[in-house]
Amino acid sequence: MNLTKLTFLLGLALLIVVGAARAQDEPSDAPKPPSEADMEKAQEDATRKMEAWLKASVEFSRDSRLTEADIKKWIQLAPSFDKIGDGEKDEEDAFEKCFKDGKFSFGYILEHADYAKWTREHGVDPTQWLKKYMRLTMFVMREEGLKHIELAEKQFPQQLKQIEAMKGQVDEKLYDQMKKGVEAAVASFERTKKMYAAMPSPTEDEAKLLKQYGAQIRQAMGDGGDEDEGCGEFGEDEEHEDGDED
Repeated sequence: MNLTKLTFLLGLALLIVVGAARAQDEPSDAPKPPSEADMEKAQEDATRKMEAWLKASVEFSRDSRLTEADIKKWIQLAPSFDKIGDGEKDEEDAFEKCFKDGKFSFGYILEHADYAKWTREHGVDPTQWLKKYMRLTMFVMREEGLKHIELAEKQFPQQLKQIEAMKGQVDEKLYDQMKKGVEAAVASFERTKKMYAAMPSPTEDEAKLLKQYGAQIRQAMGDGGDEDEGCGEFGEDEEHEDGDED
């Protein structure tokens, strides 16, 4: 039940749509790109799910704050927590079970038998652990998400240039489809960027801890990381939350 992996699937879904619209030299027998309607639907579905997940995550973890003991516990337990539900047939199916009527709920996770067993074995409160897990995860996702979007946006002009170079060499319908796909992705990424920016920022005390334990947090997430590298630059240029949220 790797929530980090599952939630990144939503962002990756947008990248996949962009990839489908890229202009590249492909063999004539290559599969046809998805239709414009399919790309628009995929973008909208992925974005709506990301918005629903974000809204639920912010509300769910709103009253939690991280102490040094919490972060040490997170680093210790996150790898085993992420393995819960590994036996499930399809992680994406498991993620879908968290949605009902377009809304994301943590109820499925809290009621999951394997999760209940895991919390008993590790002596943690099911709700409080998940709240703190999500708060820390959102800090990292916010930083990484904005970074990846910035990199992707830098590629858009080159993609459009490649498509323009293909004008007159490919079917006009395919040309229009690819160009509209990239243009739609640009608009979609603006929306996604706002979602990442809306994720909570750490308090001043949390920012210091994130900088101190950044490399260990990334290792626990399976991202490796430089031992001298903190978790972003939270301690230097982030806007910090007050001790209590509105």
